[in-house]
Amino acid sequence: MTVAARGFLDLVADLRSVADRDASGVTDPIALPAVPGGYLLLARLATALPLEVAGLPAATLPADWYVYAGSARGPGGIRARAGRHLRRGKRPHWHVDYLTEAAADLWVFAVPGGRECDLLRGLLARPAFDTALAGFGSSDCRLCVSHLLAVRPGDVRQDRHRPEPGRRRTGAQFK
Repeated sequence: MTVAARGFLDLVADLRSVADRDASGVTDPIALPAVPGGYLLLARLATALPLEVAGLPAATLPADWYVYAGSARGPGGIRARAGRHLRRGKRPHWHVDYLTEAAADLWVFAVPGGRECDLLRGLLARPAFDTALAGFGSSDCRLCVSHLLAVRPGDVRQDRHRPEPGRRRTGAQFK
């Protein structure tokens, strides 16, 4: 198994440990539960994504792995909300729509009854994750800086060490 493949499996294991040990990454909305809850959306950007979105400063997300935490409390629950994220060609409505339209790969980990802020806290307690862009997906949240996390450099994943304090992320390394 290559380092990148092993790293991806470690990343999925981290998501499953926070979401649900039995959760698997889903790419087909029909496989998602139509119940209220939270979800983790794993996205891979193959190229940098320039963002000029209302409510956020202009920024560029580097080509990298990202995890977005969301909630689905309305009709159709997780299946409806996350299914929208998986659909291509949609008109952007939420911050995450810009990410999902640009992503090369998307997987959803459903958490029936879960809450996005709890999922984020669980991931941020692990060294592999860091806030990607302040305010992204969290404009209506008073608890979280962002609902978008980046996988730390080397964490799809050649090591699990945090970067030195004050050092900026430069993007995931695939070897």
